[in-house]
Amino acid sequence: MKEISSPHLLQRLFLDSEENGSFPSLKAGISLLLSKEHTHYLGNVLRRRIGDYIRLFNGKDGEWLAKISSLTRRETSVEVVKCLRSQQPLKKQKQLLFSPLKRDATELVIRMGTELGVSRFRPLVMARTNLRQLNEKRLKMIAIEASEQSERLDIPEILPITPMCTTLAQWHENMPIAVAMERESALPRKLEKKIDTVLVGPEGGFSEEEKEQILKCHFCHPFSLGEQILRADTAIVAALTSLEINF
Repeated sequence: MKEISSPHLLQRLFLDSEENGSFPSLKAGISLLLSKEHTHYLGNVLRRRIGDYIRLFNGKDGEWLAKISSLTRRETSVEVVKCLRSQQPLKKQKQLLFSPLKRDATELVIRMGTELGVSRFRPLVMARTNLRQLNEKRLKMIAIEASEQSERLDIPEILPITPMCTTLAQWHENMPIAVAMERESALPRKLEKKIDTVLVGPEGGFSEEEKEQILKCHFCHPFSLGEQILRADTAIVAALTSLEINF
């Protein structure tokens, strides 16, 4: 096999075993039949040809170089060549608790959160939540696309939507939550355990009842995003950045 000079520039594709349980573990020498969606994307969008190389990952076996061995309008086969990156445990299991926004804004949150390293999205219904049903399949597709683009080796989990009051009532007290509060001046006290979870409110902010519930939870630690009132999607990005830097 000739040496690939810039493998990091090759197209990345995620093999989704949940959608297609026939995908085996990735290892050198095996042949794989890709999905119809991948076939369309490679042949009609990217105009790839037999002999071209791509990168594959499945969220558990690392990233692998693969060569297109056959490509028709209906199906694509690839031969797995070698491992480019081994799967590594995540340094930080970031979790985002948030109120779903209007459709496009929620999709943007999933995309940006994935790029910023969120491992689990937990959508919550709050008093001012204006979207109470989610297209989970669509959001998963966006998370996959963002993972492919951002060079992640895993795909974040997107949980079903649940009420915030129920989630906090059932929360483990040894799992602290950093809560982004509008114009909250007090930063959380220093903790022996790093905070990996952040909670951001809906458009219009938390209701007074929700603020009371949050402040009664010993595992919730309010912090400020500054003096300005931020859009909800902007606040989520700011909160995730603060989680990375300050906690």
